[in-house]
This record gives sequence, C-alpha cells and structure tokens, in this order.
Amino acid sequence: MGLSFVDNGNHGGSSMLHDDLSVEIGRKVARISTRCQFEPGAFLFRAGTPAQEIYTIHEGVAQSLLHLADGRRAIVNFAFPGDIIGFPVPGCHTVSSQAITRLTVTGLPIEALEALFRRHPTIQWRFLGKLTDELRLAQRRALALTRYDARQKIVFFLACLDSQSSLHESDGLVRIPTDRIGIADHLGLTIETVCRLLQRLHRNNVITLEGYHRFRITDRAVGFERPPRRRPP
Repeated sequence: MGLSFVDNGNHGGSSMLHDDLSVEIGRKVARISTRCQFEPGAFLFRAGTPAQEIYTIHEGVAQSLLHLADGRRAIVNFAFPGDIIGFPVPGCHTVSSQAITRLTVTGLPIEALEALFRRHPTIQWRFLGKLTDELRLAQRRALALTRYDARQKIVFFLACLDSQSSLHESDGLVRIPTDRIGIADHLGLTIETVCRLLQRLHRNNVITLEGYHRFRITDRAVGFERPPRRRPP
C-alpha cells in the first residue's frame, strides 16, 4: 500500500503527507511521528500481534509475509519509499512485515492518529481517500497476477520494479531487492520456473541481467506492460 510521505525537515525524524495535502496537515502529523531504522531481516511487526503503529518507508524495501497452514511462505507484496504499511484489520496485523534491506521508516502511533482524525475530520477524509485509491491499485495488480501465465508474471514483476525510482542506479540498471526464492514466493511460482524464465528473457534480449540482483529492460515492446499507476489527486 502506498500513501506517500516526505520529510518536512522541521521535526527530527518526522514526516508529512505528500504535496497534495496541505503543509498544515503535514505539521500536525509530524508532531505525532518518530523516525526509526530496521536492519535486513528484522520484523517491523508480525501477523496476529496487536497493531500499535503504522509505518511510512523513507529508505529501503520491506516485504509483507503470510505463513500458510502447510508451512509455505507467501510474500503478499513489497513496500518501497513512500509506501505506508501496517494498517490493522481489526486491531491486529493481518500480515508480517520484514525489512529486506536496511530500512528507515516513520512510525505513527495509531491511537494518536485516531485522535488527530477526531479533532480534524478533514485529515481523516483526505487520508481515507488516498487509501481507497491505493486499494483500487492493489486490486488491479492482484487481478493482473491471477490472469497472467508464468512468463507474464515475471515480466509484470520486473515492470513494477522498473517503475520504482528508488531502485534505479546511476548506470541505468534496476536493483532486484529480493532473491529468486522471494520472487517465487511472491508470484506463486517455483524457484526453478523463476530462474528459467529470467534466463530466457535475458537470452531473448528482453532484459539484460547483470549479476544476481540487477537488470535492465532492453525491449519494452516484447510483452512488457507497465503496472497500474496511481490516479492523479
């Protein structure tokens, strides 16, 4: 889920809502927020635990996890800078969130945020409007993944990474923040299928793989579909 926050520079470790929300709203949110860091592999929260804070990512990448009854792991989604994670349903986290790179986040205590909503209904409505838009985006992405075959899923995943400016490096390559197992657990494929299809795309000059964690799209005309974008405010 991706409601954007940016640093306002006026409150140590705090943040404000994105440009389409007023500076005044940003200042009110900044007063209740704190900045913290997580090392790779650390959990921000686990499924089933009481939700006390929601988090906005400033730097790094996190993954949302579900552990299935048969012991398998499913990666529900990845969160990037600007995304907000940790909304409880109801009162508890429904998924676990884990840092897969060094992560810098802003924490917003849920009780303080609810109190802010009660005092300033405009903030609540603007907040809910952005979340509704993000839910529509998530639904469109989920629908795309359910109707795609294995190759299309890989292509769609790479296109999603390519759309994240924070993953672009100075040489034009895009970082893959997870390993092949992570890709497989996210797309519902086997690791063998992921490796085979990535190599096939590389051999067919659709992408260029540079090592294990970097790639470049070299032929956007061959089956690449840009992921759904947020609607403009």
